[in-house]
Amino acid sequence: MNEENVTMAYETSKKKSHAFTKFVLIVIAVSGIGVFTFTRFYGFARVSGDSMNPSLKNGQLVMYSTNTDDIRLSDFVIFKNDKQTHGEVYIKRVIAPQCTGIGFVEDPNHFGSKPGYYLGYDHEFYKDGLYDSAGKRYADILLLEPYTINYTKLMPTQEIEVKKGYIYVAGDNRDNSTDSRDFGPVAIDDVIGVVIK
Repeated sequence: MNEENVTMAYETSKKKSHAFTKFVLIVIAVSGIGVFTFTRFYGFARVSGDSMNPSLKNGQLVMYSTNTDDIRLSDFVIFKNDKQTHGEVYIKRVIAPQCTGIGFVEDPNHFGSKPGYYLGYDHEFYKDGLYDSAGKRYADILLLEPYTINYTKLMPTQEIEVKKGYIYVAGDNRDNSTDSRDFGPVAIDDVIGVVIK
């Protein structure tokens, strides 16, 4: 091989090496941007305990969105604050979103159903109606909770007003859950994310 061919081979190898390095740097940059974007808007949490049985199991990994602008009835929320949760992270179901009220109905003929809890809402705040996490529109109705396990630790019998900026949460396994029945409504500012179902 003459000197000219060696120089050309070296130059070709150098160009390929430079192109490969550039490609690797682009992949690293794009991956970094992807990871940053994902962790900014999404996250993962592991369910700890049985308070959300049967909907969420102990040890189950859930993905959540950090967008808390549109928390709806029946959403699973992840929250934490020093006063209510003593710094622990909780996952609970939204029983009453902001600007609603929840109350107990003893009259079995009320709403044409059995005794239970009803959910009313501020019609000015929810001008287009109140929707749950599945997109179902609600009127002032009896709160049906087919996802709960039979329980004796009841919701309060007095009406509870949930003000703007707060949510009322409870575990689906009500007898094995510390929730808003114990520490009151949760500030939306303390919500880390909404579980993606």
